[in-house]
Amino acid sequence: MGVKLENCIPLGIFETAEGLEFVKRRTDRSETKEDNAIVLLVEELGGLPLALEQAAAHIKSIKCSVEDYVKRFEKKRIKLLKAAQSPRKISKDRLAVATTWQMNIEYISRQSEKEGLGTAAITVMEIAAFLFADDIPKCLFNVGNPVVEDNDLTEALDDDVGCGQIIEILTRFSLFQIMKDMCLSVHRLVQEVIRDNLNKDRSQCILQHALRMVNKALTSCVTPNNILQDDYNHTKRGSLITWSRLAANTNTLKGHLLHFVKGDESRQNICFNDQMLKILQTTALYHSIHQRQALALADQEQMVTIIPTLKVDTKYFHELTSIKIPLLQKDREKILECLASVLHTDSEEIIETSAVVPYNSETLREMGNDAIQCYTEGIRSCPTDKMDMRFFSNRSLAYIRLQDYEHAFVDASRCIEIAPDNWKGYCWKAYSVSGLIETGSRSSNMESVGLASACIASHKNKVCLVEHKMKMCYPILNYKMIERPESLCHEIMSLTDKPFTTLMLRQGRYEIREILTTTKSILVIGVEEGVEINTGGSFNICRLPKDVLTVDIEPEKNYSCAF
Repeated sequence: MGVKLENCIPLGIFETAEGLEFVKRRTDRSETKEDNAIVLLVEELGGLPLALEQAAAHIKSIKCSVEDYVKRFEKKRIKLLKAAQSPRKISKDRLAVATTWQMNIEYISRQSEKEGLGTAAITVMEIAAFLFADDIPKCLFNVGNPVVEDNDLTEALDDDVGCGQIIEILTRFSLFQIMKDMCLSVHRLVQEVIRDNLNKDRSQCILQHALRMVNKALTSCVTPNNILQDDYNHTKRGSLITWSRLAANTNTLKGHLLHFVKGDESRQNICFNDQMLKILQTTALYHSIHQRQALALADQEQMVTIIPTLKVDTKYFHELTSIKIPLLQKDREKILECLASVLHTDSEEIIETSAVVPYNSETLREMGNDAIQCYTEGIRSCPTDKMDMRFFSNRSLAYIRLQDYEHAFVDASRCIEIAPDNWKGYCWKAYSVSGLIETGSRSSNMESVGLASACIASHKNKVCLVEHKMKMCYPILNYKMIERPESLCHEIMSLTDKPFTTLMLRQGRYEIREILTTTKSILVIGVEEGVEINTGGSFNICRLPKDVLTVDIEPEKNYSCAF
């Protein structure tokens, strides 16, 4: 059970061979006649997975050749550089994504018109750039309250068919990823590129649309106001899950709104309306629930400042101010009970356990290892500056059990970022890499990453060496800690080490200024901060002929070298 992304974009930078396999897989092209063009594409895009994903989606959707795409890409990139006010300040990653994005936008615009949606698909894409990147519920794409002033948008979003068409177009070109419960996720760099391409007037229009659409979604779901009413009888576990997800998007939108009007009085009218009051009330509650009381009070203060400037009727005024901020303990406990995480099956039925589980970090962590949704809710409940690595560790293991190795790899990497001394992140990363290679999602070039992770996990916890899964994934696992920098060259050339021995480096500066001869593949990894390797401008490894060996050693047929 759990939420699973259909198309996960890998992290990191692809090597050329790995990028080649990635593009061929994404474009469904197994023949080799386009390999040279694909290699050129990977190099042009700097091996950036996000840009390669968008390029592959474009190639697959319009059925063009890779060579033609590369030519168009180069022309579009030159135009972007000429149009930029300061080309030198554009990072290579941002330029690659901006170029592939613009090429896809042209076709999305045409496709939107072709399918009778007008400009709706483009507008929805722009609205999503101001929402919470990881989880945008489908219910946010609506006609708005008040109705948005865009005929194409209201016609398209007036029913589920039009909304589904828009989502299909956006995911077809990999600008967005779709989850099984019809929620969208979008890469933050894509969001930034979209926002950067909007002028001030268009940004204001899009923000007004987003305000109205978020307002309608919030007024159409169960809210904490409903839960705290004495005559409301639906205070069951999970009844505030939709509101919680909307609140995360509302908080992101509020941040963009306030940034947009900051220092510009002519545009501040966008914040003086009933929709903004609903936004501020929602974010005040959202922050108070998660014990961010300073932020909650600030939002409430802004709401109270705006109310006198509007004609707010008595009923709406009572709705906005009836809940005390910070939340009273009894109110918070009641809301937490309704925010308790639920598990979704593929049929989207809600599975409830026998116990009511409060929405807090420690309790959610202790729930079943297969409850991916519970760990996701736990991650959301943690303050960003005090993230609990155990959620990512447990969710990574849960994904491994589901054979969802892409997500397992991402969570394991995040776990290592938070707690680099904990062995579990490295262990789950090693298993994830093995699974990715075995299923063909990644090339065997990534094997050194998995082997390095397995060695670090085993070094930090010897039990890993005897685990059945570790033996299956990495049957030969030998490693040696290099205590002194001057020992590295000697260890590389050592004839007595076991084959496939991984050399682990402590903090220090390591010098390689000679041609090294070896009888084995080399994997060298830094396991402490502050590891530097100086190759003196060149680095050569020579295979030692078998006839000169003084001991009976059978050299490997193929050598590999990885740092």
